[in-house]
Amino acid sequence: MDPAVMLTVEDNVALVMLNRPETLNALSDLVKEELMRAMDFVRTDDSVKSVVLAGTGRSFCAGGDISGMGKRTAVESHQRLGEINDIVTAMAETEKPVIAAVQGPVAGAGVSLALAADVIFASDEARFIFSFSKLGLMADAGGMYFLPRAVGVHKAKTLLFSGGILTAQDGLNYGFVHEVCPRESLHAQALAYAKELAHGPTRAYAAIKGIVNRSLEYDLRTVLQLERSQQTVLQQTRDHKEGVDAFRDKRPPKFQGE
Repeated sequence: MDPAVMLTVEDNVALVMLNRPETLNALSDLVKEELMRAMDFVRTDDSVKSVVLAGTGRSFCAGGDISGMGKRTAVESHQRLGEINDIVTAMAETEKPVIAAVQGPVAGAGVSLALAADVIFASDEARFIFSFSKLGLMADAGGMYFLPRAVGVHKAKTLLFSGGILTAQDGLNYGFVHEVCPRESLHAQALAYAKELAHGPTRAYAAIKGIVNRSLEYDLRTVLQLERSQQTVLQQTRDHKEGVDAFRDKRPPKFQGE
């Protein structure tokens, strides 16, 4: 059987591809296990500078595996939620930019998984389906954290109360989708963007991601101190020197991630 999650690395970009199209890439135990293993790899392998998370077939990810819903014990539910939480935490806490390439109907925890990425590319037929309340549930897998930050508190509540659906264009209008693409070019455009980031000042990107992800939880003085300490470090890097030299020479910089 083909792997549930395919991982390839080319030109410093890791492509992590959910590969269970027959189930719309639902987060089964095997998919979660292999996705966690892939995230551990991209976090720790120095050759990886950026990551694209995508899915084969008609849907990026249809959410949780519904085959056992309504049958699991509290202990089983707690364990399963912990597994997806580990994946989402790994995505958010890795210093490398994570780009989600989203197509088709994306539901429940699949939406949360996309929102956990740093940048979202969506195909023009993508739909973000906040289906939790239709099953008598609330958002999970970080949805209660990421959605209010993406669309605002009041819109998040109305979407989650109603089980609403956002189109790719809605996502673009709200600001959490970076670009809407034709389905046939979605992965290519996401990979091209990731390649551009992989050849950029990756230490600066890590600092940006780390502070922005926490900026809504910190007060101004804390953010100012983080900026001060991180900027002091970045100003000693080779990439900063190269950026300054390139600016003076009126040429594109050649960053090395150092």
